[in-house]
Amino acid sequence: MSSTARRSPSSSSSATESPPPPITTRSATKPAYCSTAARPGGYVLTFPASVIPEASRLWLLTAYTPNSIEMIPNPINKYVVAGYTPGLVRDRDGSISIHIARVRPPGVPEANWLPVGFRPFNVMLRLYGVAPGSAAANNTYVPPPVVPR
Repeated sequence: MSSTARRSPSSSSSATESPPPPITTRSATKPAYCSTAARPGGYVLTFPASVIPEASRLWLLTAYTPNSIEMIPNPINKYVVAGYTPGLVRDRDGSISIHIARVRPPGVPEANWLPVGFRPFNVMLRLYGVAPGSAAANNTYVPPPVVPR
């Protein structure tokens, strides 16, 4: 995996550019709060082909600590899965599944795995360069849920 796929998402924007407001994965009743201690098999977020984030520049999925919004440390120093991640594999139906777990699940490409530790975490989806006319530009985009694996 290239160093580009492992860099911090904040390093992807210039110093003069302010970061966009985050689009977080949330259900109608609670935030996408996950705890790998409760789910040793981890979680998966699947973007159906029709719901893959539309961004003119890029989209990123990261895991942060719930209170301090720090990236979750992990042994391979990978902090993001993004539309630009080398080797990102689509499912047969065109969807993209991102597995969020302590250990890469068997059969899951490394590019589709967001490593997290034993700590609780929140998942954040960010779009850079929202595509004009897209659901995100119209404030109607709803990311898919993060579900237990």
